[in-house]
Amino acid sequence: MDTDNILDKYVLLTIYTINLFYFSNSRFCLPITLVLLIIYYKYSKDIYIDKKKLILVYILFSILTITGESIFIQKTNLLNYTNSDIFNVSSWLFSAYLNMVLLIYILNQVIKTKI
Repeated sequence: MDTDNILDKYVLLTIYTINLFYFSNSRFCLPITLVLLIIYYKYSKDIYIDKKKLILVYILFSILTITGESIFIQKTNLLNYTNSDIFNVSSWLFSAYLNMVLLIYILNQVIKTKI
């Protein structure tokens, strides 16, 4: 694994975290996340299949987690978001999920090179 690819992902992860920190209470968080994802897809030095895998995992993880969280909120009413946009949950969670998926992707790449 190339060090530049890991560094690119660390920078991207940092930008996503800053996006979450500053825009989680606004409607700009998700659009900024999607623009950054498009920029990653277009300019990253990763091979095409890795880019596709990352985006597919992100989409599946987001849909399944949003669905599960929405069902949990609907059935229990134990959790409440102040700015719920999509099925009783906030749209900024899509940005948080991308942070999680990207971090797992980075950790997976680092572990593959070390073991």
